[in-house]
Amino acid sequence: LEFIEAVIPGEQFVLAGESYGGYLARGIAAKMPDRVLGVLLICPVIYPEKERRTLPEQKVMYQDDTFVRSLSKEDRAYFSKSGVILTARNWNRFLAEVMAGMINADGEFLDRLSANYALSFDPDEKAQFDVPALFLFGRQDDHVGYADGLTLLEKYPHASFAILDFAGHNLQIEQPKIFTTMVEDFLFRVKPE
Repeated sequence: LEFIEAVIPGEQFVLAGESYGGYLARGIAAKMPDRVLGVLLICPVIYPEKERRTLPEQKVMYQDDTFVRSLSKEDRAYFSKSGVILTARNWNRFLAEVMAGMINADGEFLDRLSANYALSFDPDEKAQFDVPALFLFGRQDDHVGYADGLTLLEKYPHASFAILDFAGHNLQIEQPKIFTTMVEDFLFRVKPE
């Protein structure tokens, strides 16, 4: 909240958050509802407590066997654990967009964060956001799931909710065409002109 005030004091803005960022975005929206023009949530954490989450089983839906065999044993195990569509294109995007952040992340800070993952308030308790929103969930997302997100349907009367098959926690990588189309639609709904 302090960062927002420092960068865009008093201005309205659009929020976008992925995974834990989706949880934080809902927290920001709860604290600054009059300034939020729209909310885009990609595979958002609904419940910070992992034991409360309704999760599907981890499942690879498609893999390029030749490519997967070309990976090191460690890379293959990691990619198979987090990916739903295992192809060279998805691996390259995963390395550039996900692993780059993980490699450069402050591990000590993330360890402390995981011990105090929840906000001090429930961002959804009093939520009623009359602004455009887009919730994107992966049907095979075994990190945060999809079912729990549907509990927010009535709190966002101008939201589109999509559960994409053949998509896990890296939904934007595994379903790029649908992702792009839905985000473009969301941005149009935020600012039609």
